Amino acid sequence: MIVAPAMLLAVCLTVQIAPPTAQAPAEAFFEVVVEDARLLADQPDHGRVIVFLKACTSTARGEPSDAPFFEDPQPMYSVEVGRLAAGHPIKVGASAQAFPVPIAQLRGCFKAQAVLDRSSSHARHSAPGNLTSEVVEVTLGSGLPSPPHLVLNKPVARAELPQISNVVWFDRPSALLSAHFGRPISHRAGVVLPIGYDDPDHARRYWPTIYVIPGFGADHLDAVSIAQRIRTPGTERLIPQAVWVVLDPEGPYGHHLFADSECNGPRARALVSEFIPALEERFRIVAKPEARIVTGHSSGGWSSLWLALNHPEVFGAAFSSAPDPVDFASFQTTDIGNDDNVFVNPQGKERPSFRSQTREIDDVRMTNRQEISMERVLGPRGDSGQQWDSWAAVFSPKDLRTGLPKRLYDPVTGVIDHAVAAQWSRYDISRRVFSQWEELAPLLAKRIHLLCGSRDSFYLNLAVESLQRATSERASIEAASGHGEFTGDGYIEIAPLLDHGTLVPVARLRFDLEMSRWLRGHGLGE
Repeated sequence: MIVAPAMLLAVCLTVQIAPPTAQAPAEAFFEVVVEDARLLADQPDHGRVIVFLKACTSTARGEPSDAPFFEDPQPMYSVEVGRLAAGHPIKVGASAQAFPVPIAQLRGCFKAQAVLDRSSSHARHSAPGNLTSEVVEVTLGSGLPSPPHLVLNKPVARAELPQISNVVWFDRPSALLSAHFGRPISHRAGVVLPIGYDDPDHARRYWPTIYVIPGFGADHLDAVSIAQRIRTPGTERLIPQAVWVVLDPEGPYGHHLFADSECNGPRARALVSEFIPALEERFRIVAKPEARIVTGHSSGGWSSLWLALNHPEVFGAAFSSAPDPVDFASFQTTDIGNDDNVFVNPQGKERPSFRSQTREIDDVRMTNRQEISMERVLGPRGDSGQQWDSWAAVFSPKDLRTGLPKRLYDPVTGVIDHAVAAQWSRYDISRRVFSQWEELAPLLAKRIHLLCGSRDSFYLNLAVESLQRATSERASIEAASGHGEFTGDGYIEIAPLLDHGTLVPVARLRFDLEMSRWLRGHGLGE
């Protein structure tokens, strides 16, 4: 059982909620309508209508539909729509999936925005092809003579690929993934070329490769920021001169972690057997393990660690920061194998999911119950594409009744299904360290570089600390029995006082220097 650090248990929303005894309107709802039929002409006219609210006093950045806001969970409501006709309003009210309470119980000033989520190939409500409304300010609980009216009039545009001199946008069909999903699926990446790549007189013609896996919610467009870093004068000696390949980790269920799974398909196998060979055929890069580094932060950190441990014949080194849980006995603040509930601990206290850093205590901004309840509004079947649902798509078997990933827990009560938890354990990296020590020990000692802040915002340090202890204990046992020393440049370290965000610049600077050292040590550096 996990014992979470001391925390401030009063988790407050910036939302006024009417007490149970207060007189509420008989009916409170929003009207959501598409007035221009042309917006429905070339896209599905069905899906889920979601109304996002954001308290006028909220300090969370962005529009209401940028939710969920981890630092300030906000109200949201949704209804399934079988057919949406232009000019016919959809009522979002008492029958809607609701968080945190029914609309009738809300009081005060809110900014409201509606979304029609109709994407069939991307789980998130922010996917291209969906429709959004303008943001409208409303006052709830004041006996309005007519319901707030939200007009879906803005299609979500597909992100444009900027044309940058040292970036190549690379897209290749995947036979393996297309066969799994029964429709065309492609690999995508932003390939950032190093200084001198296009210079015929440059001393180097072939380059090492650094594979970057973005974190949750990001994609291959992160190549833009890396390209800017490489182009900045004076960075040649600070940033490894290599071909940087920024991969797209997004699938129909969210971030797929580049792990082979029943629901997401053979993501790792497709990467190493299809996409990397295609990249090495197209670009002048060295096709050897020691010339391939994989790195990432958060979900990208877990992905890079998983790939390096499972495909050492492909990747020579991993540089991972603040990875998603690497020990499922410390899955944030839940031991999914032994605990009975993801919402509350054995003492009945709410399990925290996100905290803001303070000097002495944890300022809990969101609990597991709140996070999972918001996901239930966005995707009641478990297909929201948000964090917990995306984990299920990687770790869970498929539910043959629905075709969707099986849930680890009941989304209303939080009760854990231990049969599903047993399936998740296949992806428990700490567990694998013990069961496959002879295979993984040399990789951990020499190739794995793992860094996490001691005050990680999502409590991911708890799992990294568990993995650190497990590795140290097993290495000590082996050394005491005369089975060799556990030595090398690899490490699993906790950075004091850093959280999920403040770790990023520290890890970036350190990893840049260490990756450069790795490449020089294998004759691949400047």
